[in-house]
Amino acid sequence: MVKKDKGDNESNESLMRGFSRAVRSLGFLKQKKKSRFLEPKPNKRKVRTDALRRAKKTAEREYLIKIGKIEERPQYGSQRNAPKKDK
Repeated sequence: MVKKDKGDNESNESLMRGFSRAVRSLGFLKQKKKSRFLEPKPNKRKVRTDALRRAKKTAEREYLIKIGKIEERPQYGSQRNAPKKDK
């Protein structure tokens, strides 16, 4: 924590400059900005369970398509590659 006391003849602007300089010298803001968007890596167990869940849903969907319960949707990479709709 940075603490800066005002001197006898020190102006408010000078006090703010000194405080800002002290904060910069600690490197606290620089460290916080670096780790701002950093996300922790997921653990192996979570990665495995997510993969198993996706595989199970995919297999179930393929089965339903095979027996005719649902229709197969075409998968497009982006909206630019999708066919145009008739108006």
